[in-house]
Amino acid sequence: MTTKEEFYDQVIAPKLLAIGKECQDNGLGFSAAVEYEPHSLGRTSCWPKDASFAIRLVDIAIQVHGNVDQLIWALMRHGRENGHSSVCLRILGVPETPEETK
Repeated sequence: MTTKEEFYDQVIAPKLLAIGKECQDNGLGFSAAVEYEPHSLGRTSCWPKDASFAIRLVDIAIQVHGNVDQLIWALMRHGRENGHSSVCLRILGVPETPEETK
């Protein structure tokens, strides 16, 4: 293995996926991130259908690599599509119920 990314891809990611699937099969939400180089992340996420927004939020944070603007946009998009009870999103103009966006 010549790079950290190759080590992650070949050794770590398969183990995380196996753990994630085992969690999912037993009704548990799983989300993991591994930074193999600064600003370079690998992620594994497995959830049951009824997973809460909390575990999905962890995954969103991983996907945006710490970019707060992208995180806020993702939260706004989720709020528009699914509704929310956030004062901050309300201030940003995101309707609290999905029906209000139509």
